[in-house]
Amino acid sequence: AVVGCGQVRSNCSPARPTNDTTCHFNMYLRNVIVDHNDEFGVPCQHIDEEAYPDEHRACLLAQFDQMYDYETYKFRGNCGNQTMRYLRVLNADVFCNEEATYSLRTSPTEKVDICHHNSDRSACDDIDASSRVVFSNIPYAQGQAVVNIVQVTFIIALLWISSYLFQKDADRLVIRPLSKMAKLVQGLSTNPLARIEESEGGEYETDFVERALKKFGKLLQIAFGEAGSEIIGKNLGADGDLNPMIAGRKMSAIFGFAIVRNFTDCTECLQEDVMVFVNTIADIVHRAVKENEGAPNKNIGEAFLMAWRLPDGADIGGPIGTIADSALKSFVRACLEVQASEELRKMTEHPKIQERLPGYRVTMGFGLHVGWAIEGAIGSMLKIDASYLSPNVNMAARLESGTHQFHVDILMSETFYNMLSTDVKYLCRRIDRVTVKGSVQPMSLYTYDVPPCHANTLVELAADDSLDFWDQFKPRTKPAYRIEYANAVQLYLDGKWQESREIVNKCLAEWPDDGPASVLLEVMQGHNFEAPENWKGFRELTNK
Repeated sequence: AVVGCGQVRSNCSPARPTNDTTCHFNMYLRNVIVDHNDEFGVPCQHIDEEAYPDEHRACLLAQFDQMYDYETYKFRGNCGNQTMRYLRVLNADVFCNEEATYSLRTSPTEKVDICHHNSDRSACDDIDASSRVVFSNIPYAQGQAVVNIVQVTFIIALLWISSYLFQKDADRLVIRPLSKMAKLVQGLSTNPLARIEESEGGEYETDFVERALKKFGKLLQIAFGEAGSEIIGKNLGADGDLNPMIAGRKMSAIFGFAIVRNFTDCTECLQEDVMVFVNTIADIVHRAVKENEGAPNKNIGEAFLMAWRLPDGADIGGPIGTIADSALKSFVRACLEVQASEELRKMTEHPKIQERLPGYRVTMGFGLHVGWAIEGAIGSMLKIDASYLSPNVNMAARLESGTHQFHVDILMSETFYNMLSTDVKYLCRRIDRVTVKGSVQPMSLYTYDVPPCHANTLVELAADDSLDFWDQFKPRTKPAYRIEYANAVQLYLDGKWQESREIVNKCLAEWPDDGPASVLLEVMQGHNFEAPENWKGFRELTNK
């Protein structure tokens, strides 16, 4: 029986149209189901719906009629494939049954309940007082799921890209510069002499900080020097604090001491310009030392201390590679360059300097000695210097002071001389054997007769790298002269002063300005050219 119409009619089909309301309802149901279920359209795909809409509609309805029993209201098709899964009018199943809805989600968009008692809402719970239609929401849900997946995927991709770009900018602008700065500071604390790479210009704050740190590090390296930076580095704790109360370290090195002559007069005449004057000299001396295996260590007004570190366990006083040759070479070069410097010559032409020291040109004295020393940080937390403490350092200073007495540019100790190569030894000459103040150990003194400088600029003086340095700047004395003078010195040391006197006079006749020869003659003359009875082959220097 059909429920929901005024009359009941069991024989109602599209083949027998009637005005019966029940049949009208069935025909309406027929159209609704066909409209909402795609299954009926599959066999009708061969009919163009746009070109033949009526024929296509008739085909759909015919498909439905084949599957639907109008007498029993049973659908012979697969209810699980339909969009409209279930229709119940009051207590009668009109299309499919409730089992077809078990696989569906029951949400407001899928299930519609119709209550026939508007006045009494509680009556809607009665199955006889309500109707229900259930639609499958699977296609929409699937489509919505795809959309949601696409949205989530897009959001994840957007977040990942945003995170990547942010991380990339953070790494480039913050993390990487900070890491470089931390690495720079850590490297300098571990090795104060670490090479500091120049950084390209940047417009961000971290770039300015990085450049400032690098400049600060370079200033520290310049301020302490190569040797000083290493010493200070050893006094830095793991936490970066400086501890001056740490024992020094014993080492061996060649020590060179250089001083600018007549510096007090130049200071009084140049006044404020004396800083430019002394720094110009320092630049020449430091570069000559640095380029010849040495390291500037300390500046004391007009004096400079340099060091050439020897390998651990080196035989002091014995030949050792070219380091001793390099030390002597740096002082010969510095001696010539201060005379050839056009900038220094302009300063020494100052009217006040020429008035006090007519014809003055910059001259320097150099002392070279080798031995052990204790290197370390000297001072307190208020002021600290990195230097060397040793009588050997003082000996280098006294040798420099001796250049004034012997009127030479360079004075070398016997120990240093023994470390020179054979070829360079041949270019030097022994000038005396003495004991200096504070020492009872006699030692021979040697000099290198620096040739006169005729160059007017440093460019004119520049050494030719294709030629040997010692061939370009040979000593002003010839080999025969040095051999002759060596005989005179040996006779003097042996106490044969009369014989020595003859040779010395012969040398002075050839070179009247030979300072060591004049000093040697003056010493012998003071004893009437007779060696004292207690003569031991050396004399004591009266001045430091």
